[in-house]
Amino acid sequence: MDSVKIDRRKVCPAEIGGMLDNRFRRWLHPRKQIVGPYVHEGDFVLDLGCGPGSFTDSLAELIGPDGRVLAVDLQEKMLRAMKRKITQLGLEGRVIAHPCRADSLLLEEYREKADFALAFWMVHETPDPLSFLAEVHTALKPGGQLLCTEPKMHVSEKLYREMVEGARDLGFRVQPVEGIRMSRAVLFTKE
Repeated sequence: MDSVKIDRRKVCPAEIGGMLDNRFRRWLHPRKQIVGPYVHEGDFVLDLGCGPGSFTDSLAELIGPDGRVLAVDLQEKMLRAMKRKITQLGLEGRVIAHPCRADSLLLEEYREKADFALAFWMVHETPDPLSFLAEVHTALKPGGQLLCTEPKMHVSEKLYREMVEGARDLGFRVQPVEGIRMSRAVLFTKE
């Protein structure tokens, strides 16, 4: 997949973050139904491009009091919105807000490897999707999984296939995931 410079027009602005987490979107993408099969109590989970916490709350509930969710986002305003939501739900002890850069998730400080990572409708916003996937691969423990979904309206079948093949070359086992509306989805497992 070709590397591209970060295009601010491609990154969902924090000012419209509410469109990512509303009643319609929760119906369209039922959070626990989507991530529930992959997340377990006590897991260390990466919520990549967490936005206003669309999936963060469900992940925090699923991992229980002994797990942790590292909620990663490029935009401080998104992280603040996520923190407000998590605090209102009383889940703040389970979630760590983690700012990143466009070109790096900045995960080096975390020695613990993740059991699961979620990249929901956001890989196409990264300047270099294969570098992003390589960084996630490094952050996962052996057997760790990354659920990657991309919106059909923004990501062509060709670009999606290139991303999947690139992930396979990085050492991910690839399993297509069906049933996520308006999405192309795949479960990557670190070998």
